[in-house]
Amino acid sequence: SRTAGDGGKFLPFSETIELAQRYELPLVGYDYREKLCPEEIWSDLSLARSRHYATAAALLEGFVVREAGEGGRIAKARVEQLLEAMDRSSK
Repeated sequence: SRTAGDGGKFLPFSETIELAQRYELPLVGYDYREKLCPEEIWSDLSLARSRHYATAAALLEGFVVREAGEGGRIAKARVEQLLEAMDRSSK
């Protein structure tokens, strides 16, 4: 967050990356995509059942999609919720 009184806004992700590098803090794996394609995203999400973090031997817990640049929109999804939704839609 930029300041404590700003309503809890997140920093742009590019600033988050810069701060992590400057202070040698770890970041979980991330993929930058110029533009999201729903078919590609659903395909990637379908692999989540057995996907591990790139930096730890642990199953992936979820995904966060952040708007690039100065955009502040953020979407979050837990793998277990995605798998339930995908199972329901395949019936």
